[in-house]
Formats: sequence, C-alpha cells, structure tokens
Amino acid sequence: EFLADRPRWVHTGSMTGVFRWSDADVEAFRRARADAELVASAATVREFLADIDTVPPPGPEVAGSDQLVFAYRPLVVKLAKAHTGRGTAFLDLIESGMVALTLAAERFDPAAGQSFSDFATGWILRAFYD
Repeated sequence: EFLADRPRWVHTGSMTGVFRWSDADVEAFRRARADAELVASAATVREFLADIDTVPPPGPEVAGSDQLVFAYRPLVVKLAKAHTGRGTAFLDLIESGMVALTLAAERFDPAAGQSFSDFATGWILRAFYD
C-alpha cells in the first residue's frame, strides 16, 4: 500500500538540501514492520493445525459442551484465517477463538431457537475484537 507510489520526500529547510521521509511514509513503514512481526512462521501454523487434527474425538461420557467445542474447532480456524492481518497474530486469534468457543458451548441454550454455529460465531468475533 505504501509503495504504490514513489516515496514522498520532505525538504528539511536547511541550506544543504537535506531531504528526509515524510511522516506519513515513516508511519506506513512502522505499521508494515509491526504487521510483519505479528505473523507466525508458516511451519508453526502448520504444526498447530496438524496437532488440532490429531486430537481424538471425545467419547460419549464427555459433556455435551466439550463435544460441541471439538466439533466446531474448524469454525474457529476459518474465522481466524479471515481476520488475520488486522493487528493480531493468527495463533493468538485461534487461542482467543477457542476460549470463546468454550464459553459459547457452556452458555448455549438450544431452546432459544438460534443455531449453535451462529451463536458461537458471535462469541468468537467478539473475542477477536476485544
């Protein structure tokens, strides 16, 4: 975005003709560097997603909320992928999304008439922006 046009130089006003980057370009560089620092390595993300897939499903003796959390993990990953690059690292989004999914599973009331996926999506998105 900040390299779309050529850099804007600002004259410092001295007689030696010294130029420097404009404040807008300096801020754009700082934002780009901060975004780059938030991105996890691809290997780390692949390892995490592989670990999620190796967890066995819970047995019938496990509470219903834990079964919902297990079944809706891909929803958290999908929403985290869609919201990556907005100032929070991908793995942090997944972590906060899993916490929100657990809370949503505990507080879900099927008698309210709302589907669990819609209910959980609201909780997960709220966790992303809080």
